[in-house]
This record gives sequence, structure tokens and C-alpha cells, in this order.
Amino acid sequence: VINSGPNDRVFVFYSDHGAPGVLGMPSDEFLYADQLHKAIKHKRQNNGFKEMVLYIEACESGSMFDGLLERYVSVLGVTASNQYESSWGTYCPRWPPQPSPSPGPAPDMGMGTCLGDLFSVAWMENADTSDLTAETLHTQFQLVRDRTSDNYTYHMGSHVMHFGQMSMENEKAGDYEGAGNDGSRGGPTLHSGTTATDADAD
Repeated sequence: VINSGPNDRVFVFYSDHGAPGVLGMPSDEFLYADQLHKAIKHKRQNNGFKEMVLYIEACESGSMFDGLLERYVSVLGVTASNQYESSWGTYCPRWPPQPSPSPGPAPDMGMGTCLGDLFSVAWMENADTSDLTAETLHTQFQLVRDRTSDNYTYHMGSHVMHFGQMSMENEKAGDYEGAGNDGSRGGPTLHSGTTATDADAD
């Protein structure tokens, strides 16, 4: 339960498996698109937030908002993929940069698993290395969309989508993700991935 009020800006990031109109949940239950929208509208109607931004990492995650999220509820939804495609993993075995499980050079197989999802890593690394007091949500969306799309080739990437009240994208990312980062830290850039379906096939 988010204990927020009518003057609060709320940021929600959620990552799990997905399918058309549904998200996986840690409790083995499923969250359906209509349930998510009912909860958002209930929270809004009861003055539970001023504005809300939701980032969702899951296969077919665009289906959670497509045609459903009204533009007047002060909510911006951003998803790792459209309603038809998989999302992608990254920092995977045999792909540079190789994460190492112990000090010293990384072994050929790394840890034997992908360590992140491409959309998730893209927005988090952007947030970690950018001045969030200056960068807008729209700028972050464009940068994350570029990286997650594999530079618009979609060879190893997906279509990052946005829904809802688009005017919110003019607001500063730091209003939602924290304004403590001035962009002075550098970080890695990786533009490749593997499908989440492939990554968990073992």
C-alpha cells in the first residue's frame, strides 16, 4: 500500500513476467490490466496522489495501458515493450561488459545468467548518470527508447511505449526519481539484449 496524499508525486517501477493484459506477481497471483486501472482510478478519486508515473518492465507490457489509461487521471505509464512483443535481458553471458562473480577477470560464462532487463538497466543507468534536476521525463523516455530499441533496429530490443497524460513528460525526472543526482558520475552504455523469454528458458 502506498501511503500517499493529494500533494504527492508517486513513482512506481515494477518488473516481472508478462503476457497480453497481465503481469506476474511474486505471490504467484496475476495482476490484470483492468485490475491495475481500477486501483489507479480508486487511488486518484480518493486523493491518493497528485501525479503518478509507472515504469513497467515485462513482456507485452504495453498491453497493460494501451487503450485503457485515460489522459485525465494525472498518470503517465511507460512500458518496456508494446502489447505484442517480448522485453529483453542484458548484461548476459559472453556479452561485454562481463560482470565478474569474484575479483579478477570475468570467466567466459560470467555468472551464467542475464543480470538485468534492458529497459530497466537503461532507465536506471540514465538516472544514475544524469542531472535529474534538469533532465525531463521526455528526455529520459527518448534516451531509454533509443537504447532499448537497439538504436531503432529492434534486432535485439523492443518498442518502449508511453501512455496517459503526456504533458507530464515536461516535468523533471528528479521530481519522481529523486533530485539528489547532479550527473557527475559516469557509467557504462550497452545497446544489446536477449529476449526475456530466452533468458529464462533454462
